[in-house]
Amino acid sequence: MSGNQIDDKQHESKRSATTGSYFWICKQLLLLLLKLKSWRFAFLIIPIPLLMSNQHVLPFLTPHATSNAGADALNDRFLSYGAADFATSKAKVLAGRSDFSAETTAAASIVQMSGGSSTNWIEDCGSESECREQFIHRSDESVIALIRYSKTPETKRSVLECFKDEEQYKLASFRCAFLYSIMVQSMAKRFSPAHFINLRLFLQRHTKSSNSSAADKLPSTAKLNADLPQSTCAGWVKDGSLESLFQLGTGFTAGLSAIGMMFYLLSSTISCIRILKTGGFLQQLFRNGLSVSAYWLVIWLVTLTECLVFAGIYTASHTVQCPGVFSAAGMASIFGFFLLYCLYLAAFALLLELLLPSFILVVSSTMAVSIVCIAAFSNRKFLESTGTVMLHLFPILFSAEFISGKFSLDEERLWTGKRHSKVNPSRLSQILVANLIGFFVLMLLKFYLDFLVRTGNGFCLSLSYPVRASFWRPQVATSAAIEDTKSNDAKKSEPNIEPVIGLSSIVEAKEVSKTYSSGCCSGRMKWLVLKQLSCTIYRGQITALIGHNGAGKSTSSQARSCQTRERPTSAAVW
Repeated sequence: MSGNQIDDKQHESKRSATTGSYFWICKQLLLLLLKLKSWRFAFLIIPIPLLMSNQHVLPFLTPHATSNAGADALNDRFLSYGAADFATSKAKVLAGRSDFSAETTAAASIVQMSGGSSTNWIEDCGSESECREQFIHRSDESVIALIRYSKTPETKRSVLECFKDEEQYKLASFRCAFLYSIMVQSMAKRFSPAHFINLRLFLQRHTKSSNSSAADKLPSTAKLNADLPQSTCAGWVKDGSLESLFQLGTGFTAGLSAIGMMFYLLSSTISCIRILKTGGFLQQLFRNGLSVSAYWLVIWLVTLTECLVFAGIYTASHTVQCPGVFSAAGMASIFGFFLLYCLYLAAFALLLELLLPSFILVVSSTMAVSIVCIAAFSNRKFLESTGTVMLHLFPILFSAEFISGKFSLDEERLWTGKRHSKVNPSRLSQILVANLIGFFVLMLLKFYLDFLVRTGNGFCLSLSYPVRASFWRPQVATSAAIEDTKSNDAKKSEPNIEPVIGLSSIVEAKEVSKTYSSGCCSGRMKWLVLKQLSCTIYRGQITALIGHNGAGKSTSSQARSCQTRERPTSAAVW
């Protein structure tokens, strides 16, 4: 067997040993975390009822949702047009104000009393011939009609002429009919508010023809009674209140679920992490060789398992309440998004645990976030008015909109067949993508700060550590050749120091310097405590640091372990 083959086998055996050691560390960390969390699993008694709050919240909101559903059903069946719609369009009508001042004044008053906010919608066009000329060759696109009042209504009637809009034919027809009613009322000989009639026009929407496909037809009552199992949700589907009910209730159920999940994360995972960090125990484990990636792998594995349980409870609660109403694919999408919702909250709570020094502050902040979520969920109009800014900054606030929208789309597809739903599928996709990006940003920020702050893993690296090659490929002596080279270098450079052979280094410090300034705002240095101190501490070897009082023993030890608030002025420690 050649020397290269022997080296390859040795490297392969080392890699397998390293992999086995990594999974052994993960196993021991998992057992330690489960032991710490053992009695804390009893706190599940808090989030489980809150995750199932839809069983009580939705029936409680039924009367209010039913009234809203009646108005929505009227809007689904009829198109309407009134003075407020006319004022919103900012349209103008040509009329001879100088010749018919009484009639035009009465028409403006009628629109204002009907709910229109503007009285300057009538534009004076002069004589009748001038009005017709301006109407035919209109230069202003906002002009939509011409009123030609008659001076002798007994022999010659007044005329209303409207432009035909091919793109919005129904709207143009409604608007023309509305203006005709205004013109007729303004021609009264003695017009007064007592004779005013507030007119609003309604037109039944176009119903589907018998040639329509079966998928486009609305399901009949007989079909609903035959296919829907008997449940409370079946009644909401039949009276058309399910969509309105879920839009009202999902904000409360999602907010209460956030409170329950946050409470459990604080009382179990976060508290266990704080126990491990007590007295710098966890940081000492990292400095002694504990893998940071193995630690976070175990933390997120346990958190993912708990969030899977929470998402399953939330989805199962809605399935039990509404059996047969929603499809399996629809409930699977709700399950997946609620899992992301839980993981997002967990990432935010872990970030707060890293940044805030007091556990009381962590608890207060996480509960405040849950309350803000409830307030945002119940004020959807405010979130819609913010556009995409709030969606990109705080996507978690739009979670209730996604969940209720998915429920509404699934009900619409299976049962109601409506085509006037307020839910926009592309909007739901934007919310999903924003929450995914936000979750990964929080995770990356957590990992980045973990190596920086003192309350993290204890390494206290510089801000630019992710771009350094030494962070991703640390130089560790793994072969006898490298050890021999280091020993020979030590013999040549420092002949009075006994060389170390066969031991791996656990701490290496290079040119550690520490200076103290003469004041908080002064740039002049008072004294130099450490001057380019370099040393190596090996695993399995007793190392002593000897020096007289004030020599810098404590300062050098604290600088290497990141236990001092003042970092070294210059150093490289790994």
